[in-house]
Amino acid sequence: MKPENIKILAIAGILGVSISVASLLYQSYFSTSNNNNNSNNNNNNNNNALEPFDTNSQNLTPKGPSSNNNNINNNNNNNNNILKNEIVDIEELNKKCGFCRPELIATDRKPTSQSIHSYDRHFFLCTGIEYDQWQDKYFNTHPFLEKIQSVIKSHKLQFIFNGIDMKSTCQLKNSNDSVVAMDSIDILVFPEQIKIIGVTPDTLDVLLNFYQNSPNASWEQYPDNFKIEMLQSKYIFVCAHKAKDERCGYCGPILVDQLKKEIHLKSLSQDIQVFSSTHVGGHKYAGNALVFPPGHWYGYVTPSDVNAIIDSAQTGQVHHPLHRGTMGEKYDESEKKDNHKGHHKKDHKSKNKEGQQQ
Repeated sequence: MKPENIKILAIAGILGVSISVASLLYQSYFSTSNNNNNSNNNNNNNNNALEPFDTNSQNLTPKGPSSNNNNINNNNNNNNNILKNEIVDIEELNKKCGFCRPELIATDRKPTSQSIHSYDRHFFLCTGIEYDQWQDKYFNTHPFLEKIQSVIKSHKLQFIFNGIDMKSTCQLKNSNDSVVAMDSIDILVFPEQIKIIGVTPDTLDVLLNFYQNSPNASWEQYPDNFKIEMLQSKYIFVCAHKAKDERCGYCGPILVDQLKKEIHLKSLSQDIQVFSSTHVGGHKYAGNALVFPPGHWYGYVTPSDVNAIIDSAQTGQVHHPLHRGTMGEKYDESEKKDNHKGHHKKDHKSKNKEGQQQ
């Protein structure tokens, strides 16, 4: 059996999760260190091929052929130690911020019901920036996004803006189009279920002015200079904002991977798309998954809940055990307080913050 398979099985055995989940944990948190180790080992092997050295000696004097065997044994011992340390690290990380953390597995955990604020419209910014590159404050990730944020802050609207790792049309058409040179993005808008293509800070300002002046107007009344496509797919957005909160950074990528795999197995890849999202509010509920349309929010999602989330995306029906709320529904704030009485104060904000808006 290959060493990497032994690693995956060992991790899966300790955590009691699927091999694919354990593999993703390993890749997400330790790929960098392993790459460095492999690089170092390769460099050592290359050096040994030319003229082996005793790396344990400060004088680095050339050694005979037997030093190769010693190096191999040392490398094997080092790899075994690394594996043991990584398994311990993953186990501790899972208990601290993963699917085995106390706030998720507690029998009296904070209820998910009505844990979002009422809001009427959701914007998803398609930047093509991967989740592991997002800064704590998402809009600071790129100068273009800082301009977008300035426009959003200039309007007092009860809308939510999230970044996702979906690429914009201009990036898909031009493989050489670098994120660094970003000068426009696509935006998905719900409940309209449309994609606005090539949005700049100026056109976003026009769009938000339109909603401010005509809150109940239809998107068909948009100014003529907007290029719009109707969305046919269902979407699942999973908070994976690691720089914002380690619980989301731990749970999110695993759920994205599991959702994509299960959707592929069900031959639903043309019908349901899955993307990583920036902070949606409510770190304590990680994993957080949003289903659009119609805009169902789910919390405490684990890999065992993946099929239920996919079913919700297919049918539009609510999966009540994990339901946090739905876009467009009105919630009584006093009733919410009663439902959450005895628990910690919510960290879920909504007014003009990125990802309830950050």
